[in-house]
Amino acid sequence: MLNVMSLNCNYCCDKHGPWDERLKLIRSLILENRPHVAAFQAVLHQKAGPLGEIGQAWQIADITGYRYRLFASAHQEDNGDRKGQALISRIPLVFSDSRQLTRRPGHADQDKRIVLAAQVETKAGTLRIFNVHFSWIREQAEDNIIETLNFLRRFKGMALVVGDFNASENSGLLDSFAESGWVDVWNILRKNERGFTFESHEPCLRIDYALANKSLEQHLEDIRVFQRQTPDGLFRMSDHLALMVTLGLPLKGPGC
Repeated sequence: MLNVMSLNCNYCCDKHGPWDERLKLIRSLILENRPHVAAFQAVLHQKAGPLGEIGQAWQIADITGYRYRLFASAHQEDNGDRKGQALISRIPLVFSDSRQLTRRPGHADQDKRIVLAAQVETKAGTLRIFNVHFSWIREQAEDNIIETLNFLRRFKGMALVVGDFNASENSGLLDSFAESGWVDVWNILRKNERGFTFESHEPCLRIDYALANKSLEQHLEDIRVFQRQTPDGLFRMSDHLALMVTLGLPLKGPGC
């Protein structure tokens, strides 16, 4: 089996606790569930001087022992900090690519957006994983989705899209994916359950998704959401819950 997890890290925002406390909770989640690949959105790489950057995803990888790592910058702040998406993995990421998405001027959401892609090899063939984080402005999200679908059409074979879509099920924003042959994994495997992922202190929306193409649909086995918080409820790992998909794809070699 192959497990792919997705989590919006909420940058270094402290609404749900300081990053060092949230990092401990994410570490606990990763070590307990041992996903083969973890996709992170809203990742901050802070400019740290001559020794390089301090990256949230790198910190997670360091404390969980994940060897393979990718970060793609979508947006650079005036102070040199970079915002983007990341993948960490226990199995080799044998290919990576990214696509910068356009941004409409004049909207409240001024962050740039990207799609981050990587692939892993299984005994059943190549699996491509796409990590997305769409705008919370509807018109901008529509642009993000159109451009993402155009990017996805470049690739053949089994594919999984995970990430923060910033769109509820009834928004209509996911219709374009369905029309292009992508299925909502939650609705395939847990249709009678809500699967809320936001906001983490009182989850009432499902805005984080895993979508599979037709080539992958037959290999879907399970999908779950995960919350992590301190016993006193003061700190949570993010403003989002994590999502993990289990695929019936045998690995070519053991995970590290």
